Parts: sequence; structure tokens; C-alpha cells
Amino acid sequence: MTFGVLAAVGWLPAEAQLQSCPTSDIQSSTSSCYLLTPAQAGADSSGDNATEPSLILTPSSAVTPRGVLLLYLNGSNAHPEELIASPTQNFYLTAANLGYNVIALSYASDDTIATLCEGVAQCYYPSRQTIITGVYQSGAASQLDDITPSEGIIERLIMTLQTLAQDYPTQGWGNFLTTGTGGMPNINWSQVFVAGHSQGGGNAAAIAKMYQVVGVIQLSSTCDETNNNTTDQNAIPAPWLFAPTSGTSGWATDPNTFWGLDIAAYFNSDGSATCPSDNQACGDEICFDHAKAWQALGMAAAYQNDNEYLCPLATNSDGTVTDPALQVHDMSIDCAENYPFWLQMLQNASSSGASRPASR
Repeated sequence: MTFGVLAAVGWLPAEAQLQSCPTSDIQSSTSSCYLLTPAQAGADSSGDNATEPSLILTPSSAVTPRGVLLLYLNGSNAHPEELIASPTQNFYLTAANLGYNVIALSYASDDTIATLCEGVAQCYYPSRQTIITGVYQSGAASQLDDITPSEGIIERLIMTLQTLAQDYPTQGWGNFLTTGTGGMPNINWSQVFVAGHSQGGGNAAAIAKMYQVVGVIQLSSTCDETNNNTTDQNAIPAPWLFAPTSGTSGWATDPNTFWGLDIAAYFNSDGSATCPSDNQACGDEICFDHAKAWQALGMAAAYQNDNEYLCPLATNSDGTVTDPALQVHDMSIDCAENYPFWLQMLQNASSSGASRPASR
């Protein structure tokens, strides 16, 4: 007879090998939540964020599994265990409760794309390709020239799925792998939904340009822009974000089906992005150009949520607001009041269909 054991979160199967998520992060009686570092999955332990755990959830036992993997990618200088809105109402559990398998992947994300590229138009996409593949691409930021495959998103996701398929053979993780050239394992992108915050949202869009995926959600992203020493208000999205006006040539996934969530940026009279009064009416001055990026992508107007809910801003002991710009930028993933938006996007994005004909 096979027995399961009661772990900190939900029931884990008898074959369970991984550490469960702290209940201070995720609380669910219907989903199991695990922690797995890239190093534990086989990545080089000296690689960027190799010892930072990925966060993994099974579909809720209360619903029918979708057979779709939600791959979530965090923003710059963040990790999967950070920016969890609440233990019971967060982006990860919203997805699991809708029947998704969830992997919030730990990847090389400490350097911001904006800092790496410094407004150089042709730097953004090859830099994102480099981070995704773990192989340096011509034109990418020179700081990425020492990246290794096991630091790339693809290799780390493959290793994670292989570990999960071995440790939890009844949970279907192996369904998100396929056999590639020469018998090597590859990702079954047709069963993967990609979402991310800030840098992670831009990486999600870049993955969808490279591979046909189920859907894309950009939280406070995509932010790639070329300022050319003009004002923020006059900045132009990076060239790779401009999708064709008809069809999906150059894009494996139709950008018309992408979703976005952010808050509109505010601009001073001189055109610079700003928070006018350091209160919760403040716009996203870190990713001020996201709306232009969405328009460049040709996203359907109904999928451009530029009215996220904002939580009260944290303050210092003297009453001043703690880093208001960053707080507002983070709220698309860190504010539980945005649950209705998460639910809307996760419920409807995959049904919008990666292969749906473009209607621009």
C-alpha cells in the first residue's frame, strides 16, 4: 500500500522528494507547492541564481487539470519567492486554482535589460534571446558574453521538468517535454503559457516571438524602448516589438493574443515620467513606455489592462513613502487587489488561442 504524507501545503504523494513551500508564502489545501533550485535540478551551482529556488505548484485537485504549464518569470533583482501578494490570493495560486501546472522559474535575472542595453535599439532582443537560450547572441549586451546554457531559461526549465517528472511521475510534468534533434529533451512549447513581471514579462514576449506558446501575460511590461536622449514621453519601443500589420510573420505566436496589466504612466510638462504626489494614484514611471509597446505589438485593445489596482504605499518611520516608483511598478504582481485581473487574463488568455487569426 502506498501512503502520502501531509506536508506544509497540501498532500504530497508518497514519491515526493522536494521541500514544500513555506505556508507564509503559499497556503492551499488543494494544490501542492514545492521548492527546487536550478542547482538541485542539475544546473551549475555557480551560475546566476542557481541556488535560488524555483516555486512549483500542482493544479488544484478541485478542478480538472488543463494540461497546460504556466511558466512565470520574475522581474530584475527579484526571485520567485518574492512579491507574493498574499498566502491565499496570489498570481501562482490563481493559476493553480484554474487547473494550470505552475513553475515560477529561477533564472539569470539580476541585471536589468534597460541597464544592459542603455537605449541601444538593436540590443534588446538578442539580449533577451541570450537569457532565454543561455547562448550568447550577436548584438546582445557584452556583459552577457560569458553566459552558459545551464543559466538560460530553456535549459533550467528542461532540468526542472525532468526532475519533477522523475520525482512525481503521476503529476504529468513529463507532458511538457518532447524529444528534440538527436533525441535531446526539449520543451513542448505548444502546452506552455508564459507570464512575467517587468523583465520577466519582456522575456515572456520574446519567448512567444521565438516559439508558438499557448498565451502571454505581461505584468508591468514590456519596457524595452529607445530614448535617444529625448524625453520619456517621446521614447520609442525597441524595433523587435513592432509586429507586422497583418498575419504573424516573424512571430511564432500572434502578439494580438497577448495580455498586459499595468497602470498608466504620468508625465511632467517637460515630458519626463514621474509620480506626481508619491501616493497611490502614481503611474508606472519605471516601465513608462509599456502602453506604446502594447500598441506596437498590435495587442487587442480589450487585452490592454492599463488600470491595475494599487495598494496603499508602504512608508518609512518618518512618514515618507518607501521607494514609491518601485512599489507602483511591482503592484501588478504584488497587490492582491489585482486578483480580478489575474483571473481574467488566466481564464481567457489561453482560450484566445495562440493560433487565432490576426484581426488587426
